[in-house]
Amino acid sequence: MPSPCSALRDKPTEVAWPQQHKFNTDIAKAKQLMAEAGYPNGFETTISFDLGFATVNEPTAVLIQESLAQIGIKAEINKIPGSNFRTELNKKVLPLYINVFSGWLDYPEYFFIWCYHGKNSIFNTMSYQSKDMDGYIDGAVNAAAIGDKATYERT
Repeated sequence: MPSPCSALRDKPTEVAWPQQHKFNTDIAKAKQLMAEAGYPNGFETTISFDLGFATVNEPTAVLIQESLAQIGIKAEINKIPGSNFRTELNKKVLPLYINVFSGWLDYPEYFFIWCYHGKNSIFNTMSYQSKDMDGYIDGAVNAAAIGDKATYERT
């Protein structure tokens, strides 16, 4: 019987999500990249989450916190009451956060609209701006709207 790992692919072959992928934890490489980025001794940050979803988010935050600590990143966990979570997202000051979002986003362009488009939606919490990225996103949306699969797959 083949190993489950034999089914993993190097590159996605379609736009569907989720897909199996290779995953390799390389702590030495991560520490090297941290040093190259100017953080040889790590840094401090916060991981925020909505207390309304604490059953899933809190253990996830603890696992992320423990993983980041392996490369020198000290992350404090910030538990935000559910009634305030969207307000905090809108402030666009949370360096890391866990959010229950995207289950209904079957197509990658919609995820990118919400999280990376220059329209600066609530979920673009880092206020990412790139005219090139906007062009790719808009191209995918427009191609999908008219059923132009070749253009969609190119963008």
